[in-house]
Amino acid sequence: RMILGERVSPEAQGRVAAMIRDRLEALASSDEAPAAASAGGSGDARLRRVALLMRRLRKDLRDSLLESIKQRSPDEARQVQDLMVMWEDLPLISDRSLQDILRTMDAGGLALALHEADEEIDRKIRNNISDRAAAMVEEEISLMRQPKIEDVEAAREKILSELRQLNAAGELTFEERGGNG
Repeated sequence: RMILGERVSPEAQGRVAAMIRDRLEALASSDEAPAAASAGGSGDARLRRVALLMRRLRKDLRDSLLESIKQRSPDEARQVQDLMVMWEDLPLISDRSLQDILRTMDAGGLALALHEADEEIDRKIRNNISDRAAAMVEEEISLMRQPKIEDVEAAREKILSELRQLNAAGELTFEERGGNG
């Protein structure tokens, strides 16, 4: 229910936090967890599920869990923090949170970030910038040659970095998905 954005009682959130902590400790004690996580396989998928659950927790519970992960493995804690907000999550981020970040971005950076972006993400970003900014982004896109993948990823990472900072501060909100996705 938490991953789907439904309301969950504080008691249930506490139980989920305890369960996450137990599972992470079990993963840490198994020898396969670091290899799976570093190989980009099922370890990443497990950490993503943990991150999705954690981003729905109250800030104090989430911070407590991240701190216990950090004590065991600072790299894993950073990975979980990063997995809480990913590029494909942009359509789920509230308009207000996204507007605050996009307002600080330059048109060239937004144009790069939008290069070959999913239609839903493209629409979400364009709907959350001013008409003037949208015109500037469109002009940048029209002048842009085939950008390097690294440049596109760096532009997206700049947006994600800002969003992750908001999330860490407990100021990032996500919208619930409707019935049609």
